[in-house]
Amino acid sequence: MNVQDISEFKYSDKKIDLLLTHKLYSNAYGTVFIHTVFGLLVSIILFSKVDSILLFSWLAILLTNMLVRFLFIKTWLNATKESREHLWMRNMALGTSLMSGALWASTVVFLDFKTLPLESLSLSLMVMALAASAAMYSAFFMPAFFLSVVPYLGSQFAYHLTQWSLESIIISLIIMVFGGMLYGQASRLHRTHKKSIIQTLKNEFLITNMQTANQKLAESSRTDFLTNVLNRRSFDEALNRAWADHKMNQQTICLIMCDIDLFKDFNDTFGHQIGDTVLVRVADNLQQQLRPSDVLFRYGGEEFTVLLHNTTLDEGVLIADTIRHSIMNDPIDIAGSQQGITLSLGVSAQIPVDGCIADSLLKEADHMLFESKRNGRNKVTSAWHHSQEKRAFLAE
Repeated sequence: MNVQDISEFKYSDKKIDLLLTHKLYSNAYGTVFIHTVFGLLVSIILFSKVDSILLFSWLAILLTNMLVRFLFIKTWLNATKESREHLWMRNMALGTSLMSGALWASTVVFLDFKTLPLESLSLSLMVMALAASAAMYSAFFMPAFFLSVVPYLGSQFAYHLTQWSLESIIISLIIMVFGGMLYGQASRLHRTHKKSIIQTLKNEFLITNMQTANQKLAESSRTDFLTNVLNRRSFDEALNRAWADHKMNQQTICLIMCDIDLFKDFNDTFGHQIGDTVLVRVADNLQQQLRPSDVLFRYGGEEFTVLLHNTTLDEGVLIADTIRHSIMNDPIDIAGSQQGITLSLGVSAQIPVDGCIADSLLKEADHMLFESKRNGRNKVTSAWHHSQEKRAFLAE
């Protein structure tokens, strides 16, 4: 790929956000597990030491939120790209994050360092650990940081600040610094994740461009650049493949060879540009006369071949004669003058058998084309018709 190809690469912030959010939820099952385990630990540690109704209400809401979050994550990961853009999806993602942040922020009501120092310390450490974990996890999508980490640490900061003691003020300052460190780390990780996503998209863009270029190159190597029909290389491959298939199924394969009569005169009289126009005109006309199963090739110069699958000689002759009449009745306008075009055609048909090769069909059709030329042009000659004429001549 060249620099121009890379410069065509574009991405939208919306697409990046969707991909980052997908990364976020691809790693989200672990956070559901941690929140659930920590919630149960809080209940065990504070059981019979705080208001039981308040504690179990908090736990019930937390577990319900985790269940909803689990089901939402599963739905998100299985959804289509279009479904993920729905507003309810975004609101649900933000809502469950906000609920988690609010629930853990509300645990400050259970803190009492005077009467429950170990329990309060354990709860605070769990909240701090969740904040650190959430900071790394939410780095994929920064709004999740503000909906989870900020409530976690903000509630702890506010609680200690309102205790009006030197120790609590120092702890509040430590929490604030810790929060700043987490934000800085999350921001750096977010930029790294974003760069990684952009690089992945760029690689996919380059791979797609390369595949497209290779496909076009492969097509161009098998297609005639002037008439846009298959070329000689494609014909050789198609003939050998069709020969093997018809041999296996014991079906008749038919081949028509066409040659534009006096084509050299068009080039000598009107120039090569008009000659090219004639070739394109003939190719288009030929394509229109063929059945869906028939395949047209530019064999070389002013010669075309038509491969007809499962077609008898008589059927091939009828198709060839239809082609001849269509070309003859489709003159080309050159400088205001109508110039007629005619074709000479040779038709051959065989049922492939052991000991015969595809080249025999081609040689026979080419010989029939030569006979059409020799007998005055603008004719269709087949192997059967040629043998009939030969026998009639010998009888005379």
